[in-house]
Amino acid sequence: MPRPRSFDEREVLTAVCAQFERAGYAATSLDDLMQVTGLGKGSLYGAFGDKRQLFLRALEINRERQVEALCAGLREGSGSMLERLRALLVRMATTPSTQERFGCLLVSGATELGGDDPEVLARTQSTFAAIEELVARALATAVTEGELHPDTDTSAQARVLLATLQGVELLRRGGLSEQTIGEVVGAAVTNLPGPATPAPVAG
Repeated sequence: MPRPRSFDEREVLTAVCAQFERAGYAATSLDDLMQVTGLGKGSLYGAFGDKRQLFLRALEINRERQVEALCAGLREGSGSMLERLRALLVRMATTPSTQERFGCLLVSGATELGGDDPEVLARTQSTFAAIEELVARALATAVTEGELHPDTDTSAQARVLLATLQGVELLRRGGLSEQTIGEVVGAAVTNLPGPATPAPVAG
């Protein structure tokens, strides 16, 4: 009979996810994974498979975390929907923790393996699509509330915001400051098409 597992699977995968977010896929070794999880090679690979399988599971954890963070931030924040969205995206872009910041693992997965590994590509695309849908819904609410122009293409604008978040993650690796990143993301939301200006009343 196999011995029952004596570890929390979610905690192990969270540690694995954090390691991949810090170092990326290629630079993460088996020793690194053993160190952050506290598991030996036999236990680690026996439960989760090889390094690639662990990375795929990390992408799943990342997707859940990003979606949960967006939903909670849009639901619990203060101000109008557009104000909550702006504050949330700036926070997700500038948080110092890779485990809470948007895009770190997604950019790593897409750039390192996405072109050669269909499963990695499918998981990153799935995460991007889920986030895009949530942002588009928030923008649609902002249209309903009169904060955005009635003709705003919310899906297209959501893709622009998503591309901005991805772009600043790459720029961060090139040395862009957190303050500048926050300003870029905030401006991307602020510059969305506002409500139509009423025509002047003829005298």
